[in-house]
This record gives sequence, structure tokens and C-alpha cells, in this order.
Amino acid sequence: MKVPEPRQLPSGNWFVRLRLGGESIPITTRTRADCLNQARLIKAEYLAGRDVKKKKLPPAPNMTLRELLDAYIAKYRAVWSPVTVRGYCSIRDNRFAAVMDTKLRDIDDWQKVISEEAADLKGKTVKNAWSCVCAAMRDVGMTPPKVVLPKYVSKERPFLTSGEIRRLVAAVRGSKYEIPVLLGLHGLRRSEIAALAWDRVDLKKGVIRVEGALVPGEDNKYVFKETNKSAAGSRSVPIMIPQLRAALEAVPKADRAGPVVRCHINTIYKVVNRICEEQGLPLIGAHGLRHSAASLAHFVGVPAHEAQLIFGWEDPATMRKIYEHIEAAGLLRAQNAMAAFFAEKEPASTTEKVPESGTNGNENVNGPGSA
Repeated sequence: MKVPEPRQLPSGNWFVRLRLGGESIPITTRTRADCLNQARLIKAEYLAGRDVKKKKLPPAPNMTLRELLDAYIAKYRAVWSPVTVRGYCSIRDNRFAAVMDTKLRDIDDWQKVISEEAADLKGKTVKNAWSCVCAAMRDVGMTPPKVVLPKYVSKERPFLTSGEIRRLVAAVRGSKYEIPVLLGLHGLRRSEIAALAWDRVDLKKGVIRVEGALVPGEDNKYVFKETNKSAAGSRSVPIMIPQLRAALEAVPKADRAGPVVRCHINTIYKVVNRICEEQGLPLIGAHGLRHSAASLAHFVGVPAHEAQLIFGWEDPATMRKIYEHIEAAGLLRAQNAMAAFFAEKEPASTTEKVPESGTNGNENVNGPGSA
């Protein structure tokens, strides 16, 4: 079906304008392919006699909470990440059930709504759901009501020390999952590992180009996203572990096409924990590999700004937070080691008798003539 050719905007998004029955219908998406697909779908619906005009929404206070979230999701669906769309749809379908189909003007006690949600959910879950509602309200010109949210403590992610990293690297040598584990120790996120294709691996230069991610979509099926978690996520990562280079070079050239890692994305998490359990290491999961790599960078003295480039942190504050967490954990280990040392009792055979009253048994060291 013929539709106008999309054009790329300065933002990087793709845009096309349909004119159907005298109506102008703009379409903006992240990729050219999505732009064409949406344009063809809308034109097909028009040719089938369906009304493709934008539905006029009621004034914001007359909308139900569900209508508000539906409108918010529909407005930004084309430019949001599939993960974001999936998360907001989940909030619409699973949170605030008691008032989801109530008009906003009739919800007079939002604090009660929040408190009821907090009774059964974790504080972070409630906070994320409320943030979505507030963003949707602001988008239609409403001022979100002030509420008190439940407090929560961020969960500290475990990571491996330098010695533990060596044990893990040795444990995966020659195994089926050697490459994904070593990619994780280069700071790649699980979604980036799953999306990595052979045409982004330059063995001659020893560089991996990280671009795109495999993420869960609205229907819980994994889809390829051309952009990374942040703009800084698209980056070149040097191959720093010789064992990874050797493992990649060992793959027959005939098989160096398509994805580098062929196991399911969720398998990476399970495999990392299974290997860690077998080796008596902390169960760090797939993302723990990334934090372990950051801890190693800190341990060997990689400057923070250089680590930020390697790991693809867009916000320097995120990098500092991770480094500070590593420093705090290292300090705690040092404190525990010192405490354990002084808590130990020396064997009786090596314990020397301490002279009493400051003497050596023969003379008074504090007597006349002593300094």
C-alpha cells in the first residue's frame, strides 16, 4: 500500500503526514519502518471505512483515570521505549483499581487511594505508579494533588570483588556461556548483550560497538530497540579481557552472523546465578556483572569520567552513586576484616606472658634514673 515517504527529523525520529478525506494525520515514530507501518495501517483502516480521525477527549476533570492514562499512553506510544509503554500499560491495568474507572473530579481523597495501594505493595511500586499518574495529569494541564508516599530503601545490588571476578572468569572458561558472562564483565547490560550482533564486533581493532537493546514489549515479547537506555549507552567498548577475545575468535567465521549470544535473554540471569552458587560467590544476576565490572574499574584506578564512557552512564550522578556504593561496601569489608582479626584468640602456645606492673621481672623501668 503506497503512503508518503517518511522524513527524519532533527531529533532523530521519523515523520510522515497522511491526508485522508480532507483530514491531516501526523505520524511520528522512532524508526522509518515503524513510521511506514503505522501509516499503512491508518490508511488501510480509512479504506475499510473506519473513522481514523482523532477522538476528541472530554475536559480533563471529566475523564476517568483510565481514560487519562489511555490518552497519555496513546499520545507518546510512538516515541517511548517499548519498556516504558509496557510499564505504563501495566500501571493502568493493575494499579489503583478502586478508582481507575472513576472520573477525576469525583476522586476527592487521593491520600486514601495511595494508602490503600501502599498496604499491599512495595513503596517503590507505589511511587512509580503515582509518578505515572502525575505525569499524565500534568500533560492535560492538571496540577497533581499533594500526597505522602510510603518510604522505601533502595535495594543494594551485590557485586563481586576483584578476587571473586577472577574466580568467575576461570569458572566460565570454555563453557557455553563464557561469552555472555565476559560481555557482562565489560559493562554491557543484559539487554545490550542479547542485542549484540556480529557486525558490531571488530576483532582486529579489539572493539565492541554497543548499539540497541532487546527489551520486553507491551505483549511481553522481546523486541529490538534501536536506541540504548540513554544516549550515552551507544558506545564503543574495548575488549579488555583476553579470554573474551579468544572466545570470540574461536567462533567459526561461518557462524559470525546475526546475534553473538543465541541463548534467551532470561537465561543469562539464571546461568550467572547458577555459576556463582557453584563457586560459592554472591548471587549477582546478570546486572551484577555490570556492577562488578564497575567495582573492578574503581579498584584498578580507572578515573570516573573514563568509566562513565565505558559503561555508558549518561548522568555523572549515576556513576558517582555507583562508585560511592562500591567505596562504602569496600569500607564495610575492611571494618569487618579488622573486627574479625581482633575477635580471634591467639593459640595458647604462642601467647607470651605480659609482665605485671610495667616490670620485666627484674627491674623497675619507672624507677630512679629512668627516662
